[in-house]
Amino acid sequence: MLGAFSLIRIHGTDCEQVDNVVAAARSTGKKVMLGVFNIADLDGEIQAIINGVGNDWGVVDTVSIGNEVLFKGEASVGELVNAINAGRTKLRAAGYKGPVVSVDETQQVLDNPEVCQASDYAAINCHAYFATHVNAPEAGSYVRDRVEAVSRACGGKRVVVTESGWPRAGDARATVQNHQAAISSLKEAFSSDMYLFSAFDAKWRLPNPALGFASADNGGVEPWFGLIF
Repeated sequence: MLGAFSLIRIHGTDCEQVDNVVAAARSTGKKVMLGVFNIADLDGEIQAIINGVGNDWGVVDTVSIGNEVLFKGEASVGELVNAINAGRTKLRAAGYKGPVVSVDETQQVLDNPEVCQASDYAAINCHAYFATHVNAPEAGSYVRDRVEAVSRACGGKRVVVTESGWPRAGDARATVQNHQAAISSLKEAFSSDMYLFSAFDAKWRLPNPALGFASADNGGVEPWFGLIF
């Protein structure tokens, strides 16, 4: 199934994921969106990206500086904008000429347009599932409406949906049927500028007291967004 996708996103740099994903992308003719997950370690994560890519940036579509930093309260707007600009400067010095953005939850981008102005395009995580009035077959139209709202707030800037999907387990709305209906709706609504979330289930997000996870996130649905199961 992954062969049908030309662009893959990863969120961070730990566990040598940049080296491994970049090598796999090169061998299969795909591109990647790389990311700094912890902006408090901006220099270290940027260096990991530079080291993982080497001197050939052709495989890299975008580099993100932070994922839902504002939504999680990990930094102020000013701190995030400074990180975007500093990250771009370091990447340009290393030879990367492509887009540098920060990704956040849709409402955070609407409320803080200076973040999308600092980014080379507006990047949003937008899941219709969490809008409880939206049914799975309406996922595509819901996300499209949110994209248009963000574009207006950001002065007509290009908007890319960097996460959108639907869980298939965890509560009454999270079923295989709804998962498939939502993914079909998203594919119909978007022919580009859309990253479906996610390739595989995130089973590490299941309750695991040994790792400090007493309960699954968001009522238990977070582990079950995988497209391949």
